[in-house]
Amino acid sequence: MSDDSYTPPKFCPQCGTPVTREGARFCTSCGRDFTKRVSDADVGAGIGANPNEGTVPPSEVPKQPSQPVQPAQQQPQPYGAGYRQQSDKQPRSYDMITPNDIRPATGKYFSRAEYRMIGFFALMAFISHIMRYFIFYNSFPNLLNLLVPIPLYLVVSIVIVGSQKYFMREKGVNTNISANRFDYTRSLVFSSFFLSLVPFKQKIDKENTLIPDRLQTPKAGEYGVSYQDTSRAEYIGESVKPRMHLLSNFVIQIVTLVVLFFYFSTNNADLQTVYRLLAMYLASYTVVELAPVFGRNNEVAGDYGRFRTLGLFVLAFAFLGATLLGQRFFTALQSNA
Repeated sequence: MSDDSYTPPKFCPQCGTPVTREGARFCTSCGRDFTKRVSDADVGAGIGANPNEGTVPPSEVPKQPSQPVQPAQQQPQPYGAGYRQQSDKQPRSYDMITPNDIRPATGKYFSRAEYRMIGFFALMAFISHIMRYFIFYNSFPNLLNLLVPIPLYLVVSIVIVGSQKYFMREKGVNTNISANRFDYTRSLVFSSFFLSLVPFKQKIDKENTLIPDRLQTPKAGEYGVSYQDTSRAEYIGESVKPRMHLLSNFVIQIVTLVVLFFYFSTNNADLQTVYRLLAMYLASYTVVELAPVFGRNNEVAGDYGRFRTLGLFVLAFAFLGATLLGQRFFTALQSNA
């Protein structure tokens, strides 16, 4: 830059000190070089890009009134919006939610009404136990067979209802269960004739269900896994419920296997009767639930895995056959071994 074309600013563009010496190239206060271009920070502060334009001290530059920072408006969070967040801690929009992002549902596990309903189903199972005792042994059960089954069937009813609620809650769906007198009557009649039935109803608890209105579910295709936009109702009906029915029946058959172990290993005849009828109740429950064509929830569970559903039905049917044959089944296994 030539000396003829250079004119110093009247005020230092950095500190605002008046420039009194003619031809000054540096600020006497802060040492600012007037011959260099103004930085971006100075431009942002309102100083011109040309150092010759710094004719107004910063203290006199009019300032725009600061606008209050408005908090970011949160998107509505349907059903509690119980989805996990991204690594940057910002919530995802609905079209980015996948099943792996759903947290387990919260809320009270059982209400008083549900405990009462479980108690009624346990009572129906106990009465059906006595009816099956009549059919098998043609006599009235003794005191042991009247007292021991009561807590056992209460635990079994809790397992049947609780396992279904657990596998629903695990996928973000909380449910309220209910039953009426007709349901209890059906349970008593069918269970007394080796067709165990616990026909309670499930209603989604929207307040404590943590699934958004829409989410992306994985679908296997010709070119690998892709994600498909799915509504909440479709996701629950096509994924959550089938999984729940299959896994809850699997848990029940694990309990059946444990009861059968006690049945074949005990030497007390009265306890053998209790375990035998209890295992029969549990095995026939899964047979009624998952029987091909006629099963109450065969089609629903089949959506989670047709062969797994069939395999679980065959297992329950084998357990049912073992309880019907009794010790003869165990003796036949020993002779073949």
